Amino acid sequence: MIYVIRSMENNVMLFWSNADGWGDIASCDLFSAKETEALNLPVGGQWVHLNEAMRAIVDEFLMAHGGGISMKGVTAAYIMQWASDEELKYTYRLADEIQDLL
Repeated sequence: MIYVIRSMENNVMLFWSNADGWGDIASCDLFSAKETEALNLPVGGQWVHLNEAMRAIVDEFLMAHGGGISMKGVTAAYIMQWASDEELKYTYRLADEIQDLL
């Protein structure tokens, strides 16, 4: 399983990058289940399964745009926007898991 660190302070969804601090999900770091047990969270952070984070982003996007956009299209486009080459093996598996959520 893949995890991210999320903050919901002031009703704004932010994600943690070890290099940049809080930002959007496109710049966040991915963590393994083993890392969630060993690493300390930044102030205001919580561990969230990546599927849960992606679903929240899609829901937020659809609410902001009236729900007239395909969730599958938005999810696939968003994943490909931030996935780097070394993350593609996770991305393909994640895309399948997200499709199951939809």
